[in-house]
Amino acid sequence: MPAWKDYQESIADVFRDLGFTAETDKKVEGVRTSHDIDVVATYRHVGLDLLWVVECKLWKTRVSKLHVLALRTIVEDIGADRGLILSESGFQAGATEAAVKSNVSLAAVADFKHEAQTALERRRLLALPERIAASNRRYWTIPKRLREETGLRPDGPTIGYSASNTLQTCWALVEGALAGILPPESRFALLPDVRTKAEAIGITEALLDDLERRLDEAERQIQGPVWQEIEAGRSEQNPAPSDDRIKSVALTLSILLDIPHQEAADRFNQFIEE
Repeated sequence: MPAWKDYQESIADVFRDLGFTAETDKKVEGVRTSHDIDVVATYRHVGLDLLWVVECKLWKTRVSKLHVLALRTIVEDIGADRGLILSESGFQAGATEAAVKSNVSLAAVADFKHEAQTALERRRLLALPERIAASNRRYWTIPKRLREETGLRPDGPTIGYSASNTLQTCWALVEGALAGILPPESRFALLPDVRTKAEAIGITEALLDDLERRLDEAERQIQGPVWQEIEAGRSEQNPAPSDDRIKSVALTLSILLDIPHQEAADRFNQFIEE
């Protein structure tokens, strides 16, 4: 196998180790034209659908600005989330400048795996608040009787599965991962002893996968008249507890404004009081 081909395959293997589907020497259709890409990596999970394109430059010379601009154009044309140029000979100053504040990254293979893992970890983490909020709304929309009959909550003060507790656990894990406070802290949920963001993300995703399956099963048992009652109730009031609504909004604010979660919660509470 030629050295350049082996180089491409080694990059594809790194993506596969991270959970991506990776293909080499792939033609991708864009809005304006088609493009031959060295490595195309896709990552799909509930709430997260990523497309990364990689150019592998096993050259003796440094990569120039023109190659960075060309990849930026390709990324835009095919709607990729991120573009990467990998080079073992380095990059010219103009190339580095062209990559600043863009969705194209430059790296050598030695640094690539860590950077890719960190970027994927952050994208997975930022996808979780929306999933938690959606599951929270679905849960509180289902009538209490049906929540008990379908096992989403215990029937009375007994031990058993509780979707509400699961949601509180998910909130605490995500908050801890976003704030860098691990193991996470919570007065309301029994939390696993996780020490890394990767562990927090993996456990939260597993809990949500299971909860969403349970919600699907419960919603299939809702009859037409009940759905009409639910839709009418949605227009009159928010069935979700106010604490969860505040958490959802605060998490979104902290991400959008790039501020600590507690500061976002304080701002939101101040807005409500006014």
